[in-house]
Amino acid sequence: MQDRFEKRYRDNCVIYILIYAFIGMMTGLIFDALITFLMTVSPDTAKSMASYMGIATFAASSIAILAPKAGYKRIIIFAAIVTSASLAAISYVQQWLISACLFLLMTGITLFDVILSPYIATYTAAASRTSFLTKASCASVLGTIIGTFAGGPMIVLLFSKKLNIPYNAAKILTQDISSFSFGYYSGYIDAHRIVMMVFAAASILILIPAFSIRESVGDHASHAKEKQSSGLPELLNKYVVLFLIYTILSRFAASLIAPYVSVYLTKIGINRAAVSMLATLQYLSALVFMASSGKLVKKIGQIYAIAALCLASVPFMLILANGHRFGSQVELIVGTALFFRAGLANAAVPVTNSLTMELVPKKSWALYASLVFMMQSTAQIFAGLFTKLYLFNNTSGYADAYYYAAILYITAHGMLLAAFSKRYNCSERAECNQKHISSTTGQ
Repeated sequence: MQDRFEKRYRDNCVIYILIYAFIGMMTGLIFDALITFLMTVSPDTAKSMASYMGIATFAASSIAILAPKAGYKRIIIFAAIVTSASLAAISYVQQWLISACLFLLMTGITLFDVILSPYIATYTAAASRTSFLTKASCASVLGTIIGTFAGGPMIVLLFSKKLNIPYNAAKILTQDISSFSFGYYSGYIDAHRIVMMVFAAASILILIPAFSIRESVGDHASHAKEKQSSGLPELLNKYVVLFLIYTILSRFAASLIAPYVSVYLTKIGINRAAVSMLATLQYLSALVFMASSGKLVKKIGQIYAIAALCLASVPFMLILANGHRFGSQVELIVGTALFFRAGLANAAVPVTNSLTMELVPKKSWALYASLVFMMQSTAQIFAGLFTKLYLFNNTSGYADAYYYAAILYITAHGMLLAAFSKRYNCSERAECNQKHISSTTGQ
């Protein structure tokens, strides 16, 4: 009986890791092909991408709160359908409907992120939680690499076919989209639409593993004593509140740059195919660095690991802010900076996700994960407004975003070190669990 119990838990985790890889592929498309499509057909929508992400995150977080009652399986199936349908629709709807489709698409995608930590925590022992979260994050990044790598070259290839010109000639043309004639413009847009339809069809495949998830009524319940309370007291201690402040600062910083990397690279004169290649390399670096983050946690502890990784990415942000200065070496220098910035910052993600679940007991996992993402959505909304109304109203706005992000990273992780090191800088899960038990029983 125990073996069957453990096998179901393990199988559910493996299924989600597979699904999360598909979601990573969709994320790669969104931050590469979709953002350049929107910059062409609906620039205002593209410039407000962070705000759309924020509003969608808030919506997804509100839905995820229902997980203990509705079950993760139903939410996953719902999210898969919404993601596929909205991506297909965004390619062909009238411009005034693009915003609604983008909101639905981001809601579907973000739902998988919101439920990641509580889902994995539900089906793993504390000792293996960070390991499974790391595997899920690596699978997502691998999917993102595929989505990003495939998107750009596919667009250029289809564009060349539309114009009946060689691939290399089409690649050169995409260096300056503003000079396109109507015929070139139409072919470029059509190439994007075909790619998005292909990805929409692929995303519906998520339903196959989703229907294989085996849930039980007791999966989301905790001990009998914990059922008697609402879970709210656990969300009122200083560590929970400080972590929310930390996550707001971090997400605001990331939202200033993450949605616009492809746009920024295009602005500094890098051709469309090379943009996808460089974006792919940054995701590859995230995969490489994530795979080794567990070893760093064992050596210096989880809080020090999170701070060290993220703060080490700051110098590379400053290099990226000056990308326009590197002339003929721009692809090499900017590509290298992207590689290390993305790798170092993203390596901290699974460790941070595991820490989130240690701050509250099991009965509050879904609620707190949703609350964290709601705070992040608020940060994203304001980041989108900041970029649209201020940053992008001047020629150096895309570059300045990296300066602001660097300052916020230093502030957020300085606070994390000061507030969390003493209690939560654990190198082993058992040590963290003992500290967590002591803190929660004393409330």
